[in-house]
Amino acid sequence: MKLGKYSVKVLEAGRFGLDGGAMFGVVPKPLWSKAYHPGDEVNRIPMSTRLLIIEWDDRCMLVDTGNGTKLSPKYRKSTQLIRAILRYMLLSLVSESLPMQLLTLC
Repeated sequence: MKLGKYSVKVLEAGRFGLDGGAMFGVVPKPLWSKAYHPGDEVNRIPMSTRLLIIEWDDRCMLVDTGNGTKLSPKYRKSTQLIRAILRYMLLSLVSESLPMQLLTLC
């Protein structure tokens, strides 16, 4: 997507499930399950984490809001693997003309 001189790319960093009731609050399950997703056997709905790569002029920025610090050890390991894969993808996508700062941030 182009926004003026900025080019924005979206990378999916992983998937996870959250409680549908917590996500939709006071909206009754029959409404959100029809409009979004019915949920699994324990009412979790699928969610995704996404990163933004913003490029302009000869600069590039990676935007990652993260998932917070309360991750289970199993989920933390899978997140580290996803980040390693993304780091590899970024190294293969980033041209040599972009600053090395991006690579150290990722």
